[in-house]
Amino acid sequence: MNKDYWVWMYSTNEDTAIVTHLPEGFSSMKWKLCKGVSCKDWFPENLVLELNPQRGKIITDAIHNLLGLHIVNEKLKSILETSNAEWEFFPVMIKNHKGKIMKEPYYIANLLGKIFCVDREKSICEEDSFEEGQLDLYDKLVLDQSKIPESVDFFRLGETPRVVIASDSITDKIIVDNGCKGPFFSHYEDWDGFGV
Repeated sequence: MNKDYWVWMYSTNEDTAIVTHLPEGFSSMKWKLCKGVSCKDWFPENLVLELNPQRGKIITDAIHNLLGLHIVNEKLKSILETSNAEWEFFPVMIKNHKGKIMKEPYYIANLLGKIFCVDREKSICEEDSFEEGQLDLYDKLVLDQSKIPESVDFFRLGETPRVVIASDSITDKIIVDNGCKGPFFSHYEDWDGFGV
């Protein structure tokens, strides 16, 4: 059976909690968490991420953020660990809307695998003006599935590493089987280039 593929996004429901700012000193290295490179050598201990008090109050299994990160709880982390992808998980503390540290543990999940599989002839996008060979500003994404090994559940687009792609077998496990809230998966053909 052939797999199908989905872009990991976040729901824009106004009732859900969101992290909108990074702690001081963290932003200079944050880009590595969006590129699929190991961050074990620099990730800070006791990092605190703060929920925006002006936004929604519903806490989800994957916390929506404007930072390009995947902030997941223990439930979602355990599902990601069952995939055949290579992940790094860094514990973080979440400060809730009242300014108190939440008891539930959360992690930044850093996916390390990249696959260069964008069909450049059929996709509608632009060359990244900052990084040679990288793509950005997608109006239409088409994947060359012949370049994706059948065994792969998760990967970053090699041409745009901030974009995480998941197979239907793992998205079903996350959403259907376990009812995780927060992550939203858009079929790659329907993805408008936003929300990651």
